[in-house]
Amino acid sequence: INNVVETNLNYANAANESNHSTYIKSRMIMLVLNIFGILLAIMLGIIIARDIIKPLEKIKKFAENLALY
Repeated sequence: INNVVETNLNYANAANESNHSTYIKSRMIMLVLNIFGILLAIMLGIIIARDIIKPLEKIKKFAENLALY
């Protein structure tokens, strides 16, 4: 019986180590993907803001020129 218990404990320890390794890898992948997503969101925010600001600056210049006449 002791051999069976010891064998089961060995299998359980091996499974535990494997599961812990999988957890560490998964956590690292999720961290990298989250950082990538945040950087992508920041870049898209900057691009969208520029696309909004450029026409507004043109309208502002047009309105200033119109006010001079």
